[in-house]
Amino acid sequence: MRRAVFLLLALCGCKSKDKEPPKITLEQLQQAQANTAALGNNPGGAPRQPVGSVDNPNAASGVGLPVEASARTLAIAAPQPLVPEPDSEVANTSATYQPGDRIRFRTRVTGFTLQQGESSFEFEWSITDASGKVIVSDRKNVVQRFLPDQGYSPAVTHRPAGLAGGKYTINVKVTDNKAAFLVREAQAVITYGVPSAPTAGALTIKDLVFTSGKAGTQVAGQPISFDFTVLGLLADATNKVGAQLDVKLTGNGQNRVLPPAQHAGALTPEGTFPLSVRLDGVPTGTYTLQVTVLDTSNEHVGRLEQPLTVQ
Repeated sequence: MRRAVFLLLALCGCKSKDKEPPKITLEQLQQAQANTAALGNNPGGAPRQPVGSVDNPNAASGVGLPVEASARTLAIAAPQPLVPEPDSEVANTSATYQPGDRIRFRTRVTGFTLQQGESSFEFEWSITDASGKVIVSDRKNVVQRFLPDQGYSPAVTHRPAGLAGGKYTINVKVTDNKAAFLVREAQAVITYGVPSAPTAGALTIKDLVFTSGKAGTQVAGQPISFDFTVLGLLADATNKVGAQLDVKLTGNGQNRVLPPAQHAGALTPEGTFPLSVRLDGVPTGTYTLQVTVLDTSNEHVGRLEQPLTVQ
């Protein structure tokens, strides 16, 4: 009986002896934490590339990339203006659009960071005027799977409404969401709504003589007339030339522009072409008279400015 009780007590009093975990000294713990910090990792967080890696564009900021991300060199090309016809891929080499044209362009972005074969980025574009004011803009987030050498090349079309003629800037911007929000930007300048300027040439306006009043001085309210000659007009086989005459009078609160006048005729033996102009109802004051002649055969231009006093 005593033996049975002894055995029972022995069985109940026995303890399982599990293996105790190894002890870590304070020095070992500090060294492990230092090693983790050197790799750009946070305890309990996702492993990251070492800070300072050449694949990490924000290494100076201490921001790493997930190790499964394949960092590439993000690049964006300057926007290429396209001709205004829908769906056309033809480049608009002059970067000029006439009133009512669609403004179209294409840009190309390459070098996205791939994470598990997928890229995530924000693409933004805008058109600004000479003062920097935004005329139109758009932005979208894109998530796509890419082949290693594949890029993003969107074509953008905008139909302006009531846009004044002048110079405008196309701005494009891309933000790589998988590369610590790395940003690239590019611009291109276009001209919209400005008629093509005539080609400058060798026309010369000379010998402007007033045939009314006294030299340089005219009488208020009286017709003002003057003659001049044009040198350098291109004649055809019969010695005939064609010219468009524009006359502008500015100053003293006046900005008078005469309707363009078409002239045709023969050159003189000296190779000049005589023209006459009449102005009516000019009030007292000091003005600048501007005369412009356009050769209608080759769009060469000549221009002359002359002071004018009306008393």
